Amino acid sequence: MCALGIHPLMFITVRTFSRVWGVLEHVHESFVGYHPWLNKIFITPDVHRVHHGTNIQYLDRNYSEILSIWDRMFGTYEEYNEKPVYGIMKKIDTDNFVQVQTHAWLDLRNDLKQTSGWKNKLKLLYMPPGWFPDGRDFTATTLKKKLLLS
Repeated sequence: MCALGIHPLMFITVRTFSRVWGVLEHVHESFVGYHPWLNKIFITPDVHRVHHGTNIQYLDRNYSEILSIWDRMFGTYEEYNEKPVYGIMKKIDTDNFVQVQTHAWLDLRNDLKQTSGWKNKLKLLYMPPGWFPDGRDFTATTLKKKLLLS
């Protein structure tokens, strides 16, 4: 960020506030309660729950940490309508901390090894999760379309 001209003190201040808000958003649920007007401005526990849901309608939603306006601007905001199912899309059969933290990177490495051509390898790095050069498409957009059609 400093190379982009952001003063280090500004970066540290904003990052600290962001981290403290993240902790408070989990704690303040018990005394704030549900306020739709608050959800329109801030990332509240209701809004943040969506981010961790594996429900199809909640995939790739509510990325912001403090202000929900960013998700609204980029079209990634989703209202909290039903209780999310927490977890990850591809289940892993281990409790090993290192494997839990690195499985996605190992999966990407394996996908890169099995993919031919540099163009397709590069696409694996920047296309949405679930996209494959062989035509398989498990991206959130495609899964949501399939959900609407069923």
